[in-house]
Amino acid sequence: ETLKAQEVASAAELRTKFSIEAFFELEFASMNAFFRGLKGFIGAPRMIGGSLLEAMRREHCEGPDADIRFMSSNGVVTTSRDEWEF
Repeated sequence: ETLKAQEVASAAELRTKFSIEAFFELEFASMNAFFRGLKGFIGAPRMIGGSLLEAMRREHCEGPDADIRFMSSNGVVTTSRDEWEF
């Protein structure tokens, strides 16, 4: 019922909201960069024993920051190790 009662934001209101909240600026790149994809920017994923899953587990559970607490986007204080086990 609450959602039904809300007014729709105008395009100008949304533009203002997101321009105020943004901490970055998007930019265009070449078509060459587009076709290189993410792998072209950050490289291929690191595999351990031929397994991406094992590489991810080690990064979350055995990395130097595995037990450093942080607040997730939904407000929960957690660690990389806890997130992997979840």
